[in-house]
Amino acid sequence: MRRRQAGRVALIAFGILALGSAPAWGQGSHGRRYLGVGVEAGSLGLGAQVTVGLTSRLDIRGVGNYFKLTFNNESISDIDYDVTAKWTSGMLLADLYLAGPLRITAG
Repeated sequence: MRRRQAGRVALIAFGILALGSAPAWGQGSHGRRYLGVGVEAGSLGLGAQVTVGLTSRLDIRGVGNYFKLTFNNESISDIDYDVTAKWTSGMLLADLYLAGPLRITAG
């Protein structure tokens, strides 16, 4: 029962974080610079993303994720398990927009 409640709370928190992603400044057009900041939740854990529009066709993105999973004194088939897993990841990417949403990403 406790696991189900914890799972529901985590799912609701991930949904709120995913819906909370929004650009901090307006979208760039006609070569104007802009800054976009977002939060995300997924299989890599909780994350944040920052995008800086350098030109109307070139963006730089930084992405970071963090996930931690801990099970203490879990028993399966009379075998006790203690598990701790941590995952952190980060990326620095450059996006070159060719036509509309079509882009090439390097990083």
